[in-house]
Amino acid sequence: MVIVGPGAVKTPIWGKGTDMSPYADTPYYPAMKRFLKQVAVSENKGFSIDYLGERIVEIYETDRPQIRYALVPGKLMGWILPRLLPARVLDWVLERI
Repeated sequence: MVIVGPGAVKTPIWGKGTDMSPYADTPYYPAMKRFLKQVAVSENKGFSIDYLGERIVEIYETDRPQIRYALVPGKLMGWILPRLLPARVLDWVLERI
């Protein structure tokens, strides 16, 4: 068994759910604004579908593949640190980003 965990991928899904009008007069507006800014950053750093597809083919054509692959841009912040840091520390770091 091989598990492939893709990170951000450039697809049309990123443009959905960006309507801020439901939050305009609520306490959630500032948080949603920051969240959508982070979504835009993730979209820009995401892998293309072609790149991801090529990597998956390479993985499955390997004679002795690893069990788990994390195909994430920015592997340190997107995979390594979240697995090593305690949840509260990770939340604190992400909040400051």
